[in-house]
Amino acid sequence: MSVKVWINQIRETTSGAQNEEAAQRLATLFTPNIDDPQVSSLQNDIWDNRVDFETQIEHMGLYDDEWPGFIELCKSYLRFCRDVDPNDLVGSYDLYAQFMTDLQTAFSNTKGAILKVTVVIVAKAVVSLSLLLDNEHNSAHEEMIRTSYASSLLLKLFNSIRGEKIDPALMAETQGTLLTKKSIILFVATLLCRVYFKLGTPSSCANVFSNIHTAKIKFSSYSRADKVEYRYYLGRFYLTKNQLGKAYRHLHWAFDNCLATSSNKRLICQYLIPPAMLLGELPKQQLLQHFGLGQIYGPFVKSLKQCNYTAFMRHLETYPFKQWFLQRGIYALLKSRSMILFHRLALYKLWKCNEKSSTIHLSNYQTSLMISMNGHPDSDALSPQHDQEHQNIESICISLISQGFVMAKIFPRNKALRLRANDPFPMVSKVHKVSSQDSNLLTGHESWMND
Repeated sequence: MSVKVWINQIRETTSGAQNEEAAQRLATLFTPNIDDPQVSSLQNDIWDNRVDFETQIEHMGLYDDEWPGFIELCKSYLRFCRDVDPNDLVGSYDLYAQFMTDLQTAFSNTKGAILKVTVVIVAKAVVSLSLLLDNEHNSAHEEMIRTSYASSLLLKLFNSIRGEKIDPALMAETQGTLLTKKSIILFVATLLCRVYFKLGTPSSCANVFSNIHTAKIKFSSYSRADKVEYRYYLGRFYLTKNQLGKAYRHLHWAFDNCLATSSNKRLICQYLIPPAMLLGELPKQQLLQHFGLGQIYGPFVKSLKQCNYTAFMRHLETYPFKQWFLQRGIYALLKSRSMILFHRLALYKLWKCNEKSSTIHLSNYQTSLMISMNGHPDSDALSPQHDQEHQNIESICISLISQGFVMAKIFPRNKALRLRANDPFPMVSKVHKVSSQDSNLLTGHESWMND
């Protein structure tokens, strides 16, 4: 394709109906894919014929010269095609970054919705390239400068979409076919969250989610892929906040709604299993084997069933599993939130061994805990040598009761626990309200995702 042909196609596309077809056509004309023959043919034409494309574009009269950002975008794209070197991506990165910067500026215009498909394609390409170059050419302690810059552009795109004002009368007049930037808000939001996680700043996602929740969009109008990815990152965000119930609900929904053939199903499963285990929903061995996660999570399941705290912690600390958990940001979660489960399990096993007696002496519970922890350093404060008066054991009982894991009353003077006659050990999943069908329904500011 010559520059002349490219310019004519830009003129034809922008002078016609501004619809989905035109948006798709512009995305093709602005492709950042250097393997596309269009890029190389434009490059050859510019250099071989010394084409003064900037002057030609200025005289095109695009959008009656009322959209300077679009004119600059056209120039920026041809500069990109002229100077990009497929054999030097590091040296060419600034061209990608500048093109995306000019695209962001053009997109911020009130006419910018016509560029929504272009934004999706270019944003994907630039983020992928940024991550690739930062991972390949940065040391472990260097800042991910390219990825950080890409995140700033994505945030500007996100804010541009969020601030879009649409006339309801015009939308009704066009029967919902009016181009709108908000049709890609979930895509930009999830891409931005992906970048924040890669940068190690998942807390930055809070601003994204809070703005999405108030954006007055209809969740059902978005593609399955966008919805699954959005709730996946929302679930991971809640994991970083130690909000297990919310993390489980969103990750479980993402897992159930992800296509069975998608490789992302395994990715979601990696993050779904930790909150599931900590909420009392142990994964089946068949599921673990299917996704190749048996060696990673299988020992946890076994130790929970056996009430073996030491085995659980040993696996958590063993190479290479510790590194695997650390890289995914779930090591601290498993380490800090698992102990309460073993406290409950030790009490439950003692109750079963005592033929479900309603009275449990704290000294017996202390013995049960010591067996479960089997000499682990965490058991020192609970041992008879350090806790002769059972004050620490009593504190554990109070914690279990206050959190609803055990239905009982404690009698400090008698050093005993009196269990409720009926169902003194409710299922952990029920305590966290994640076991019923109704638990899938979102409430409050998240209820918009129920549609």
